[in-house]
Order: sequence, then C-alpha cells, then structure tokens
Amino acid sequence: MQASEAVNRESSDKKESHPTHSIIYDKRVAVVGCPIITCTEEFERYLKHKARKLVVVKRPLHVKANRGTTHGSCEVYKYSRKIREFKLPSVRVHSRLRRLAVPIAFGFHTFSALITFVFMREKYETFVGLDYVSTLIGIILKKMRKVTLVVYYSIDYFAAPCDLSFNWVSSKVFQLIDRLCISNSDVVWNASRAMIKMRRASGVVSSRGPPQIVVPFGVPLCSMGHSQRKILVYVGNVREDQGLDLVIRALPAIVKRIPEFQFRIIGSGRYIHHLKKLVRSSSMNDHVQFLGFIADKKRVDELISSATIGVALYHPESLIGRFADPSRAKRYIGCGVPVIMDRVTEFASEVERKGAGIIIDYDQRELEKTVLELLMNEEVLRTLKANVCHLASELSWERVLDDAFRKTFILTSAKDEIPL
Repeated sequence: MQASEAVNRESSDKKESHPTHSIIYDKRVAVVGCPIITCTEEFERYLKHKARKLVVVKRPLHVKANRGTTHGSCEVYKYSRKIREFKLPSVRVHSRLRRLAVPIAFGFHTFSALITFVFMREKYETFVGLDYVSTLIGIILKKMRKVTLVVYYSIDYFAAPCDLSFNWVSSKVFQLIDRLCISNSDVVWNASRAMIKMRRASGVVSSRGPPQIVVPFGVPLCSMGHSQRKILVYVGNVREDQGLDLVIRALPAIVKRIPEFQFRIIGSGRYIHHLKKLVRSSSMNDHVQFLGFIADKKRVDELISSATIGVALYHPESLIGRFADPSRAKRYIGCGVPVIMDRVTEFASEVERKGAGIIIDYDQRELEKTVLELLMNEEVLRTLKANVCHLASELSWERVLDDAFRKTFILTSAKDEIPL
C-alpha cells in the first residue's frame, strides 16, 4: 500500500504518539507565501504558539494596486513572542505592464526572500512554501543544507488552455516549476483531490515521488456581524468565469420583487470594466456596489458578514475552478454567510451535504430564482446560517493544520534528518 494512501488509517493509530504540539513545539519552522493570494497569516497564527522559532516571509503582490501595500516583510517569533520585523526590498509592477514585467518581479522577490534566509544564518527543521514560487526558496535552502524538510502546499493547478496564447505559455511555465517543486519536496499538500488526479494523469506524480496528501483550505473564522438583509456579496479577483455577469443580468428581475436589493463586489480585475458597462446598460447603477480591492482583511470580513448571501460560481469550463479549493466560499462561511455555488469545485458537495448553502447550475434563471427564494424566506435563511456555523467550526484552520502536520510527520518520520 502506498504511504500516502495508508496515512489516514495510520494517522488515527498514531494520533496519541504524534500529537501536533510535540511535532511543532521546539522546532525551527519557516513559512513563505503571499498574504493576498495565500493563507500566510493563518499559518503564522497557528505556528507562532507552537514552534520554538518561526520565521514568516510574506512575499509582496507584484501588481500595483489602487489601495494596499506591495512590499514584502519578514516576521520572526521565538516562543510565540515577536522578536523582529522588517520590510523586504520590492519592485512594483503597473497593471498595464503586468505580462512583461511580472516574471522579473517574481525573480527579484524570490531572490530577496532567499537572501533574507541566507543572512539570518539559521537552519530550519521544516519549511512550508505556500505556492510554487515560495517552495522554490525552500528547495534552494535545502540544497544549501539550511532546511531539513520541505513541504510544498499547492493551492492551485493551472492546466494549459487549448489555444496558443500568453496564458498557454504561462501555464506551461507553471507546470514546469510545479514539476520541479514536486520532485524536490519531501511532502506535497494539495488543496483538492482533483490536483492529484490531474498530476497522475499527466505523469507528474509517480510511485517514486514524495507522498501526496489533501490539505483543503481551512475556514478563516471572523466575528460574525449583524446581517443586513437583501445583500448578495462577492469577494475576489474579478474574472469572466466567476458568474458575475449572470448576477448582473438577473438584477432587473430580482429588484422588481425586492427593490432594496444590493449586489456588493469586493475586488478588482480587468473584467470589471465590462461589468460596469453591463450595469449601466441595464440601469442597475443604484443596486451594484463596486468597492474595488480592499487590503484590510478585517474590513472585508465586516462587509461579508453584513451581507445575507455570498456567491461563488465558476464557469463549467473554468480550468482554475476545476482544480481549486474555493477559499472564497470558505471565507463566506467563516463570516457566517450562506453561499450559492455550482458543482465545478469539490467543496460544493460538502456544502450541499451540510446544508450550508444552495448548489445550482451555472444558469441565470436558476440563480435569479434561488436568490429570490432565499431573500424572501426568513426560516430557510435561519436554517442555512445555523448549518454554516457548524461547518465553519468543523473546517477551522486549527483542525486542518493539526491533521496536515500530523500526517506529514508520520509520513516523513523514517527519513534521516540533517543535523542542525
């Protein structure tokens, strides 16, 4: 039996002999990720009370945003107390030059983070890379014998589109780096089972490779505010495959029944210009709030928790949605907000099973009908919200990471360690 296939049974047998705290406590741990697009802060919050020494490097967002910061930072904890914090050198990329300059920014920020670890002159038992670029840093440090164990947390898998385009080239580059990270890491954490299946089908994963385990995104719990009825919220990158045009086209029929209805969009992206034109053409300007990108996570959570329903749709042909674990939907749930989803992602079946939302087809009429039924039925909403609270506690980051680190150290316990 493969080690990764046996880990679920073995982890339950060894739970008492390998509690998470004895694994993490008194260890030197390094975590690298980009806070805007990964779960860096959740790892920081989880590990700073458990590791002897924790170094968290937050890579900057490469594209210059209208609001928020683009610089990177390094935070050092010793026995849960922050002892050092400093900014990392960074470069900003204007959105108009993104395709040309982002590879340069990636290289610069990766080099900047790597040099930070080199100058700190520490060795680490465990390194966790929260994406493929961050994991490359850990692999280089391991080659330099500064890291014992490298964990690659793969949060996305970008399958190449059929047409020969810039997206095709960037997807091929990602797959090349992804293969490099997998072959040189000790354990691979996948955000969904679909990622493992795709890699096996493409020959990236083999029996000789590192163990692969599923580590879904946890639910980031926030203080649940008072819901203002009649608000539908979306948070995230504004792309054409997110079903936002379906919502806007459904607005006239919804507003006809519920005049005070509001659609709140938190995020930015090139597709937002198309959506604004769509709103103007349908005379729905008073019913759509374009709030743009908001860097303050606490403020975003407040805006989500004050809404009634969250929307997390993916087009059926979306290559990203097919492999991703929808952190957007989990963020709604963490804020106590029921979610409307389609069946593209694996998480939809769990939402449906737990009664924490409504699963629909990617269809304007069905979306319109569902929104109206939820907003006009207080009893159904109360039931969904109660189920959302139960699911949020089951999928907390604390539980997810307890399980992930326990399985990881069981799988790697037989490996010889580099003396530190």
